[in-house]
Order: sequence, then C-alpha cells, then structure tokens
Amino acid sequence: MKTFLPTKFQLEHVFFGAGGVNYLNLENGKLHFRWESSPTEDEILREIEIEPLDEEWFQFWSVMEKIRIWDWKERYQPPADILADGDIFNIQITFQGQEVKTDCWCNAPERIDDFYQALEELTDLNFEYPGGVKG
Repeated sequence: MKTFLPTKFQLEHVFFGAGGVNYLNLENGKLHFRWESSPTEDEILREIEIEPLDEEWFQFWSVMEKIRIWDWKERYQPPADILADGDIFNIQITFQGQEVKTDCWCNAPERIDDFYQALEELTDLNFEYPGGVKG
C-alpha cells in the first residue's frame, strides 16, 4: 500500500487564448498528464505518465501543509466590479481524509506559486505553461 498516494488528484488549467488545456489526474496509482488543444476538442497534443517516488510525494505533502492548501477557499475570482479575462484552473485533491476543491479564475490563493513549484518538483512539468513546458 502506497501511503503517500492521494485518494483523488485532479488538476485542470485552461489557458486564456489559444494555449489549450493541461490536465493532471491520478489513475491506477500514477499521474497522467494530458495537454489538449482546447476544452471543447479532444485533440491530445502531449500525454505523459508519471510515477513519483515516495520521497517526492513526501516532499510535496510537506509543502502542501506549509502553504495550508486544505484551508484554501472553494472559489477565487476577481471582484464583481472588475472586468477580467484570463486563465482558469481547478484543483481537487483528497489525501488522508483532507480535501481541497478550488476553482480559480483570474485570481488565486496567496501561495499558488509554492503549489506550482512543488507540483513541478513532483512531476518535472511546469503546469503553469501549455504542455507543461516553460517557454
């Protein structure tokens, strides 16, 4: 039994404009990354299977505790009086009885950069960029 595996791990990042969508899901004990051309089309541009080591999961969960991910709000968005266009991302993670479900549109939790850094260290992908590759 893998004690560091989450029960649920689903991330989605929809890029404003023509950047497509990054997906990361836990399936059968492995993370599956998929980059699609758009949220409405199923054209897969890149697909990778990732199996982090227990030590990598341990480091990831340590960061999640530090950034208090379990206390994140359910929704982050700009104030109603501000017109904004931008990326949308959704996080759903369940681990050892704790759960976070966060939907973000043009706004994010205070420690989101730390989350993305920990995710990159876990997966070797930069989830903030289309296809998981910076540049």
